[in-house]
Amino acid sequence: MPQIIDVPGYGEVEFPDDYTDDAIVAAIRSMQQEQPQQPQMYDPAEGMTPVEKRMAGMSAQVRGFGRGISSAIVNAAMIGNPYRDRIDAALRKVEDERRRLDAPLMGTPEGRQGALAGGIATAIPAMAIPGGQSVGGGALVGGALGALQPVGTDDSRLGNVALGGAFGAAGPAAMNALGRVARPIKSALSPGERSAVGLLQQEGVPLSVAQRTGSRNAQGVERFLADNPVTAGRMATELTKRQKAFTRATLRTIGENADSATPEVLGAARTRIGSVMDDVESRYSPDITGKIGELAQIADEAKRVLPDDGKRVLTQIDRIVNKAGATGRLDAKTLAGIRRELDALSKQADVSEYAVQIKTLLQDALQEATQGTDDFARYQTARRQYRNLQAIADSADTTANGIVQAGTLANRLKTGKHTRNSFRYGSGDDELARMARSMSTVLDRFPNSGTTARVGAQLLPGAAAGTASLAMGGDPAEAAKWAALGYAGPQLIARLVNSPRMAGYLANGVPLPASANELAKLLRPTGLAAPNLLTLQSGN
Repeated sequence: MPQIIDVPGYGEVEFPDDYTDDAIVAAIRSMQQEQPQQPQMYDPAEGMTPVEKRMAGMSAQVRGFGRGISSAIVNAAMIGNPYRDRIDAALRKVEDERRRLDAPLMGTPEGRQGALAGGIATAIPAMAIPGGQSVGGGALVGGALGALQPVGTDDSRLGNVALGGAFGAAGPAAMNALGRVARPIKSALSPGERSAVGLLQQEGVPLSVAQRTGSRNAQGVERFLADNPVTAGRMATELTKRQKAFTRATLRTIGENADSATPEVLGAARTRIGSVMDDVESRYSPDITGKIGELAQIADEAKRVLPDDGKRVLTQIDRIVNKAGATGRLDAKTLAGIRRELDALSKQADVSEYAVQIKTLLQDALQEATQGTDDFARYQTARRQYRNLQAIADSADTTANGIVQAGTLANRLKTGKHTRNSFRYGSGDDELARMARSMSTVLDRFPNSGTTARVGAQLLPGAAAGTASLAMGGDPAEAAKWAALGYAGPQLIARLVNSPRMAGYLANGVPLPASANELAKLLRPTGLAAPNLLTLQSGN
């Protein structure tokens, strides 16, 4: 009976039954010696430098993409042609041979790196397609790119489409997710509101997340925490900090370093500012010649408006003109007397506005007299501080806290005779006006209802959790834990939203170095940078 042996390279070979084992071994050795040597496989990467391998890998990838486009066009053009399958099979074999030849190159790290770069290069134009940066658009673009990839004998064009679509959708989704993590809350502030927030932060006023972003959701969370009896105290403390910081910022405009506009603080400021003004006014004799026309206008208006034909106002104006005489100058002693009478007149409601106007004109004349001296800046600063002092004094609340109310201050500056222009038009020194406007801008314009039902509803989660646990388990200790969790949760949230670092993260996101932002700008036209990522703050 013949002997059948499995010989490598020949398969099953039949040997006569009278062959001994030694004879079979000798025959097999003879067969293997006669087998022709396989030709050595061509290695295109042999002798290449690393850079050349990367360039060759990139070229191979781009050429492969071109073959894929050609193959897809041929397949589409031959739909319904009976030779379509044969031609497709031939094209696939060509691709198999191309891959076999490129295999040594693609087996090197440099070749694979070049191929990756080539793949990105061929995909960039497609990423610039409008809508391609969304998840759905990315899936369509990725699927189209997959359909254009070259296919070999064992490949599936439909599989490439599915894989390309999955990766195309995953890219924008991942970038959006990264952008959301990097900047959790998208700013809803207008340019003016952003400017207001920036000014207040520069002045050291700690703003809440809702105020820094304009987010309605954040505002809703803060309202909930402010109403919740468990967290109301902490939120009230943060509000007080904010109010005191704003008050401190306003007091800096009058040269005071305090966080309460109390009578003691304001009184000390008035004394200090007044002493500077008295000192300067006691050493100069202002020329009022250039102010006569404006004094005449004040007199005409007083005659028309006041019931006594403006006699009290006219008396003061006549006195000023007569004292100035032919020289047009008022000596320091005369000026001091006139100022005292104007101070008294300014306390009478019906003529107060005219007295202040006259006093301001005299101060303008004295300011001009100090030109070219150190007193010019001293007097100018004192006058500005005194105007701000009057506005702050009218805007501070009546409690012992001495909090300056932003809305009241803004209204006072808007309607004041000598501050409304700076508030409305930004003319002159408008530092205090900009602060008042900015703080009024970020205040919550949707006040809480404060109803008992609303407060009770906020207590419900903790009570419900405890009651449910008690009903199901009957363990009072376990029920107490669940109830405590219902109250501890809001406490934890309140701590987080009031943490300066957490508030900064939620409002501004993760700071990026300038180079990262510059890269994002460069990538914007290609679609490689998602919109969320491009809004991150610079670390500068």
